Formats: sequence, C-alpha cells, structure tokens
Amino acid sequence: MALTFIWFAISVLPGDPVRALFGFRQSSPEAYAAVEQQLRLDRPLPVQ
Repeated sequence: MALTFIWFAISVLPGDPVRALFGFRQSSPEAYAAVEQQLRLDRPLPVQ
C-alpha cells in the first residue's frame, strides 16, 4: 500500500523525478533519456 501511494504521489505531483536525480548539474539529453528509460518513465502511466 505504501509503495502504491509513493508511486501515485510521484506521478501526480508537479516536477520531474529524473531532473531531481541530476540536481543542479546540467545533464545531456542522452543521459536524461538513458535514466528515463532505465526508470521506465518513458512509458505510459498505466504501464509504469
């Protein structure tokens, strides 16, 4: 139940979890896409 709540909060709240991982460092588009794909955030919400 807690895992579902956390997933829901991350997907609904404003902001970008991938950008949060990089912090204030500038990321290249390739690195951003790689992390997004690794975390499977590039897929539709029901699939995630």
